[in-house]
Amino acid sequence: MMDFRSLHRGLAQHPYLNSTIAGLGCSLLVLLVSAIISIHITKIEIKNAQADASQRLAHINQELSQSLKQLDAQIEHVCTQETLTIMRQLLLMQHYVRAFGMLNAQNQLICLTSDGLLAAPHTLPRPDLLLSEQKSWFEYPVQTASSTSKQAMNLVVIGRFAALIDHQLSSNILHDSRVDAIWVFDRSDAGGQFAQVWTRPNLSAIELVKPYQPEQRYKNQLKQWSTLDWSRQRMVVGSNVPMTGYFVQNYVSLWGMLLNNRIITMSVLALAALIGILVGFFVKLKLDQFNLLSFRIRDLCQPEHIVCMYQAIIDLRTGQICGCEVLMRLQDNGKIIFPDQAIPLIQAQNLTWALDSAVSQKAMSELQQYLPPNTVQPFKVALNYFPENITHQRLSTLLQPLQDPRFGLNIEVTEYGVSEDLFADVQKLRQEGYLISVDDFGTGYSNLGTVKRLSPDYLKIDRSFVFDMEDDSLRSSLIPEIVAIAGAVGAEVIAEGIENESQAQRLQAMGVQFGQGYWYGKPQPIAVFIAGLNKTN
Repeated sequence: MMDFRSLHRGLAQHPYLNSTIAGLGCSLLVLLVSAIISIHITKIEIKNAQADASQRLAHINQELSQSLKQLDAQIEHVCTQETLTIMRQLLLMQHYVRAFGMLNAQNQLICLTSDGLLAAPHTLPRPDLLLSEQKSWFEYPVQTASSTSKQAMNLVVIGRFAALIDHQLSSNILHDSRVDAIWVFDRSDAGGQFAQVWTRPNLSAIELVKPYQPEQRYKNQLKQWSTLDWSRQRMVVGSNVPMTGYFVQNYVSLWGMLLNNRIITMSVLALAALIGILVGFFVKLKLDQFNLLSFRIRDLCQPEHIVCMYQAIIDLRTGQICGCEVLMRLQDNGKIIFPDQAIPLIQAQNLTWALDSAVSQKAMSELQQYLPPNTVQPFKVALNYFPENITHQRLSTLLQPLQDPRFGLNIEVTEYGVSEDLFADVQKLRQEGYLISVDDFGTGYSNLGTVKRLSPDYLKIDRSFVFDMEDDSLRSSLIPEIVAIAGAVGAEVIAEGIENESQAQRLQAMGVQFGQGYWYGKPQPIAVFIAGLNKTN
């Protein structure tokens, strides 16, 4: 299953590039869809034109076939004035036929309705096309009595009778139908092949393509097909003429199709550009959102994105490192994110337990791997948790698999997080061997009764009390009182924020057992912390 958040993060690393790609992609898609629609509309127009041409060709073919078969059935194969009269009467009922004629047994033309009996029989050459019983000659030169020169006529013979069709008339009909080429399946050879019947004057032979579906000849329904000829940048559209061996074709230049619809083409290009710009803009906005810490914070609350920092806890009596407090940073693509920036977002998205779990797992894994064997044992490991996560069920389930006999896991409880429900959970955790500290003592609202009910192992003096020692302020004068409270409940005291030797000496004189602060070391990565631990101890 695809990790969409990982995909979003990957895309967000290059917002300008990906938004540009998205915009161009949408523009190309609009152009592609428009081209497909334009081609489809063009094919419909061509289909209508080809249907019109097919209908006219079918009418001509039907008129020829019916009239010649009628003559063959009604008239004896002898050219007389009587037979010429019958043929002339039938000629008056035709739309396309200009003259009828008769052939003798040797397939020689012996008479025409326009000339009567010919002075000498006219031997016909090999037909251009042979369609079943129908023979055809295209642009056959014929000189009638009414003309002084030979004219190009289309000659069709069925049986012993012939019909002459004005070639120019046929061309005009096809030209009006807006088709580009006419083909017919020629059976004059044993195997049969396609033969060119008519083309537009501006088409050269090299541009012609034979029909693709010869099996559609003589079918009773019109079927259209098309293909793209990329070598010539054109579309070839063809269809059959139902019930005949004829096929009609159109050749459409792709560029010509665009030029013939300039207004539509320019409108589509403008629309594609506008859509591309809008899509690119909105994709850029969305990718910028993916780059926001508020979007990435859920993924960062995982052990692989946690950087644990360790600040030493010093035994003021011996100067040895006897433990550490675990602090956290988030790491995002090599960039460090500090708690003051991340924690409000984590709380807003209800990710506090995900963060607490990840920090605990990462810290215990590193300490178990790197802590040297000659350290003070149990080595105090202070872990901070959000108040809502300090429950027996959650912490016991989380910490039990992480337990190590070398460590004394110290759960820090802040004064502002103390609630009535907390006391029972803390009691159960202490029964399972976990240490309890009250963090930032003196800044909250707890009193001696609250501290007694918690029965902590440690009270941690807030750094503000230690800082005020420089001025001997009223606030710093409360430190002995805190030490006294700790003694009354059986707890030891840890002073935070020690920044110089004088503070450390005075705190020790006041009865403070442990301290931490910049005087002993800033929060450090595991490797630096272990190096300092080895050197100090």
